[in-house]
Amino acid sequence: MKTLLKISPVAFLAFLLSCQPTTEKQTLFSLPENNEGPSLYAVPKSQMEADTQHFANVSREIFTKAFEGNPEMSKDLVPIRAFTIRSIDLLEVMGLPIDSLQLSSAIKYEHARIYLGLDSNNQFKLYLTPVVNAQLSETNPKGGQDVFLRGAFQGTTGEVQEGEYVMDFSAPCPKTCPEPEMP
Repeated sequence: MKTLLKISPVAFLAFLLSCQPTTEKQTLFSLPENNEGPSLYAVPKSQMEADTQHFANVSREIFTKAFEGNPEMSKDLVPIRAFTIRSIDLLEVMGLPIDSLQLSSAIKYEHARIYLGLDSNNQFKLYLTPVVNAQLSETNPKGGQDVFLRGAFQGTTGEVQEGEYVMDFSAPCPKTCPEPEMP
């Protein structure tokens, strides 16, 4: 009987704890259960190179025409073709806990590069690739080197390919953005 009395409070406490309501973690979206297989948002490196070159050529033409007769603007103006950003800034924008030690140790590349492109149908493109050895300080900036992903990728063609690729995150505004507020 004494043993039963000793076990009963422990069992009762365990019962009470198991009856506590569980709160589900609030998230804006769910990650897919199975994240294996070829990437659906990838394009071959060669396509990215062609699209970014096309964007640079068109931009250069537009700037040349726009600045004709304006001696203050250089004819050697080179349009912006890419942005180098810190990976931690991308994670913060996505709402991930950047102060987490686990997250910090999971980051393989400190920087990423976002390239601007224009495909053969004159649709804007945005390509993303990791970068190593970049330094973004104002006093001694260094561009670093692109790291092209390698392996199987499917992309939007539906055909699985093998080789170097970049991520294609093209969902340009105005189609995917809210309307700006007018003053």
